[in-house]
Amino acid sequence: MMYTGNRTIKNNNFNFEKEYNIIIKLIDENKNINIDLANRIFSKLIEKNNKSDIISFFNKIKTYLNETTYSLMVKYYSEINQINEAQDLLNKMEKKNIKIKKRTLLPLFNKLCNNKDLENAIIIFRKYIKKKYQLEIKDFYCILKLVLTKNKNIKTIFKSMKRNISEIDENLVSIIKNPDNKITYELCNVEKGLCNGVKLKSIDLKQSEIDIILNNIETNYAKDKKNDILKYKEFLDNNKKFNILLDGANIMFFIDRKISINGYNRLNTIYKHMLETGKYPLVILHQRHYDYLDKSGLSKNDIDKVKEIYKKWENEGNLYLTPHKMNDDWFFLYGSVYKKNCMVITNDHLRDHIFKISEKTIHNDILKKWIDRRVIRYNFKYQDYINTKTLKLKFPLEYSKKIQKIKSDWYFPINNKWIIVTDL
Repeated sequence: MMYTGNRTIKNNNFNFEKEYNIIIKLIDENKNINIDLANRIFSKLIEKNNKSDIISFFNKIKTYLNETTYSLMVKYYSEINQINEAQDLLNKMEKKNIKIKKRTLLPLFNKLCNNKDLENAIIIFRKYIKKKYQLEIKDFYCILKLVLTKNKNIKTIFKSMKRNISEIDENLVSIIKNPDNKITYELCNVEKGLCNGVKLKSIDLKQSEIDIILNNIETNYAKDKKNDILKYKEFLDNNKKFNILLDGANIMFFIDRKISINGYNRLNTIYKHMLETGKYPLVILHQRHYDYLDKSGLSKNDIDKVKEIYKKWENEGNLYLTPHKMNDDWFFLYGSVYKKNCMVITNDHLRDHIFKISEKTIHNDILKKWIDRRVIRYNFKYQDYINTKTLKLKFPLEYSKKIQKIKSDWYFPINNKWIIVTDL
């Protein structure tokens, strides 16, 4: 629904001419207008591309301007190459403490790049974009081409690429390969973690990133369950040996999608394999699986087998039951971040948690970095879930497939190859 004055209109009944005239009349009579509706009209005017009408309407609604209005006008000024006017609007937004969003900045930034105005493009980049917004691969096409052909500010853009994206695409490779660039490059295949004899880095979470994840869980997710988190932390502090956390529910349900003896056998087989290979596993399961085992639908014989499995885990001190009304996923996530060099066995892609944990102003997706370094995937070659020899585990690579700077060289992953850039 849309509101203008005391009137309500439905979105599908929007009449541009009629609503335009009503807004103008309200402004002329010094009455309040609905700025959201005005912005919709303004957007339609920009589509019509009549400059005098656009500027006239913008001036009429100046008293009511919000972030969307400014964004529309900055984009329009950028498109018609009125760069000074676009920059003036950014200054006004700053003075009025209106948040300047990426959608407002990129049209102007890319226009400056296309105009080959590197000086002003870098000013906009450093002042408004750098370390403030997540950028995508396509956002670097124009500026990378510009800095490489002009051979200025290359390190600034490479550092931003390293912060924002993991690998590059063929478009960026072709820009790097431009013969007009005064840089040298070479391609390499990685073997045993070495790229042309240079050992690639394993890039784990920084302490600041660890703090962000832990703080998000403690204050945003578990804010009403702090005692449960504290209890878990005390358990981990008192049991420092654990270095592998098993996502019990994922392993149990991943294939069968229901409680079954196969699921428990899978979980127990992975648990035994970890012990056999010198690891210290902790099985993490929700309390309800333990409490309601007799109501699980398993046969009496299978229930007896599962109770023996639970007894073994408990006797060895390697079971943690997560409390009711809490998601057990948060416990293996929290534990693997809280404990140094601790890994998780799961096939969960954790998409929901990536959304909840990641902060929009953080360039690296810290949860994706955690997955890359800490998550072990599992599979069974065939349906013999008791024999550890059927188990296949996929450990993280010994190096991170991310843009890296090693000494004076830059290493960019591209599909199955890497490109090394030197002589900056």
